[in-house]
Amino acid sequence: MKTPWEEAARVAEKVLILLSSWTDVAEVAGSVRRRVSEVKDIEIVAIPSTVRHGLFGEDTSSVAEIQETARRWGRVTKCGGKYIQVEDVLGSGITLDLFLVTPPAEWGTIFAIRTGPAEYSHLAVSRIKGRLWRCEGGRITDRGGNHFPTPTEEKFFEAAQLPNLPPEERGL
Repeated sequence: MKTPWEEAARVAEKVLILLSSWTDVAEVAGSVRRRVSEVKDIEIVAIPSTVRHGLFGEDTSSVAEIQETARRWGRVTKCGGKYIQVEDVLGSGITLDLFLVTPPAEWGTIFAIRTGPAEYSHLAVSRIKGRLWRCEGGRITDRGGNHFPTPTEEKFFEAAQLPNLPPEERGL
């Protein structure tokens, strides 16, 4: 089922507000970010906050809290550490795909790939691999195994040797 962009964008903004207590950064990606007139789902990329827990005040990630909170938003159909899928999020009838960026993954790589569209993301990863580099788990390494940091989309597209086009212009 497809949903008009305006409705999906409103639901996505509500989810961002709900995530704000548990994340350092959370942004809408996918077709909503590309402003496609009708969207299939909402994709959000987030960096979980570091929180203090435990007897000795050790730092841990808020991933578990995000997973638990997501269960109150709708029917969770997938929930593996870095990926959560919620159907009928906030009673909207829309599916939410939530991608959590945790090390060694980096924001720029995951945000660019999840923004898509799929063909542009595949092209970018293929170009990175064409340089004999690796793009695995949201982390890029060069031929010598040295980490190529991608804290931003710009750095990801630099690694792919592609222009950092505005999301709505990334169609092939």
